[in-house]
Amino acid sequence: MKPPPVSFHIEVPSNMAHCCNSRGAGQSHSTTRFDSNSAIDVEELDCILNEEHVQLFDVREPSELLETGKIPRSVNIPLDEVEEAFRMTPDKFLEKYKCHKPSKEDSDIVFHCRKGRRSLKALEIVHQLGYTKARHLLPGFAGWADTNPTKVEKVSK
Repeated sequence: MKPPPVSFHIEVPSNMAHCCNSRGAGQSHSTTRFDSNSAIDVEELDCILNEEHVQLFDVREPSELLETGKIPRSVNIPLDEVEEAFRMTPDKFLEKYKCHKPSKEDSDIVFHCRKGRRSLKALEIVHQLGYTKARHLLPGFAGWADTNPTKVEKVSK
């Protein structure tokens, strides 16, 4: 049985507010209510990536990245590793994933998969672990690749 949606707030830092036209552009801070289906779209992610204020996690399987490529600066943590990864110590996380472990207070955590189903599951997992400001990309990598075909990085073994 699926748990009911959970509501939470995300503080958008002032240095990101101009990226989020529908979420408080021109304001020094914007508070937006999201539910467990909270999502950002391709345009918003592109803006955030350009501003370098995102911790982007790709929850697809490594073989999918080899086939299709990846969004620049994304870190691959397959869905079946998400809970374990976000329970790791910061040192273990850094050692395994070659990036710093997000803080539970970070508002720039974004998950994505191919279309959004697995990233929503990852969002639910980390939300239960206390990362209540995390979001996910809809329509996922497929939407990113359709909109930004020149912004897909090749992945090699």
